[in-house]
Order: sequence, then structure tokens, then C-alpha cells
Amino acid sequence: VSCVVAMLRATTVVTRCLPRQALKTTQVGKSVLFSAVGPRVAVFAPLRASFATTASFNQSLKACEEAKDHVKAVELVEEMKAAGVARDLESYRSAIIACANAKQWDKAYTLIQSMDAEGIKPEKITHESVIAKAIEQQQWERAIDCLEEMMVFELPKPPFVSLKNALAAAGETEKAEYVGKLEREGLPEEDEVDFGPAEIDMPDRSQ
Repeated sequence: VSCVVAMLRATTVVTRCLPRQALKTTQVGKSVLFSAVGPRVAVFAPLRASFATTASFNQSLKACEEAKDHVKAVELVEEMKAAGVARDLESYRSAIIACANAKQWDKAYTLIQSMDAEGIKPEKITHESVIAKAIEQQQWERAIDCLEEMMVFELPKPPFVSLKNALAAAGETEKAEYVGKLEREGLPEEDEVDFGPAEIDMPDRSQ
């Protein structure tokens, strides 16, 4: 306990030497720690991580999701890995949706792959949220990618109808027909999918 108090006192002393605008607060459990914004953030990161738990990280990740702060969300996931803090479904859900909110689709799919690699089965609600964001932003190829990911992971009841209707309403007839075919026949071979200049980026199913 005395060691913890000493470290917190040291943190307070150092933060007092920095301009107020160069600081931000980080909620860890019931304690609030200060961390420097900018080059000095690495000084405080180990101290923050040493007190953190999956729950406290998830709280910060949820804030990133709501703020559409994909940069910080990805950083927090990496910080969890570096600190040996377990990631769970909630951790990845918030980070993935934060990336989708910010239109960072490649980062969102990288996180989905990380979940799979860590043995965390993706969930229906996360993919549905990503598809909804893609529809909202008219990112049709991304929406179809995510729908196909749901099929790859055998998640229940992919939203074929809602995506098909959104595509039809946007005049994306060919893509709407493709989604209808997915619903009827399942995933095709990769070389069967061709939308010409707007070809859909198919997910890598070899991993």
C-alpha cells in the first residue's frame, strides 16, 4: 500500500509541473490517474496499466466508442496486450464499433481477426452494429463484407433483408441481388464475385 501511495504522490508531483492543458484524466477502477497528452504519455502508461483490470479498460474503451475515438481505442487494446490484461468480448466490441463509427473499416476488420486469433468468438450484435454503421454511411462493400463475415463465423440470422432493402433503396440493384443470392445459396467461391469497377473486397477466409 505504501508503495502505491508513493507512486501516486510521485505522479501528482510530476503532473503539477505540466500545464493543465497537457493533462487528461484516466479512470481506473475508483481512482483517477493523470496521464500526459503527447510525448510524455509513455511515462504514465505503465503506471496506469499496473492498476488496470479488464473492467477498467473496458470502461475507457466504451468511452472511445461513444466518442468515435478509434485511435485511442486501438491504443487501449494494444496497451491491454502489453500489460498482460485479458481482452474480452466487450473490449473488442467497443473498439470495433469505435473504428466503424470513424469509418476505419480496415482497423475494425483487423480487430475482428484478433478476436478470432485469441479464441474469442465474434458475436451477432457487434457485426450487426458494424453493418448498421456501414449502411448509415452508404459503405455498401463494407456492409457486405461484414455480412459475409457473419456467415463465415456461422453467426445466427445475418441481416440479409435489411441490407438488401437498403441497397435497393439506394439504387444498388446488382449488390442487392448478390445479397439475395447469399441468403438463398450461401457464400460463393471468390472468383464468382465480380461487381466490375466497384468489386467488393472479399474477406480472407484462409486464416
